[in-house]
Amino acid sequence: DVRFIKEANAIKKYNGKIILVERPGAQVTSNHISEVEWRTMKEQGVYDHIILNDGSMKDLFEKVKEYAGSLD
Repeated sequence: DVRFIKEANAIKKYNGKIILVERPGAQVTSNHISEVEWRTMKEQGVYDHIILNDGSMKDLFEKVKEYAGSLD
């Protein structure tokens, strides 16, 4: 769970990957800094991959497995 650019940069420094799981129609529930900054990271190109969570939990699990398998 990465919510701040500083955290994302630390992960990338050690060759980690930043993945956004995006759910269409999900409502923003807070304007707290921890809920705002992560949204700007998409515009800044911080994410290495975006997974669209538009189905069931099983569908999401399969998309995550597929992406993880592509990293080998």
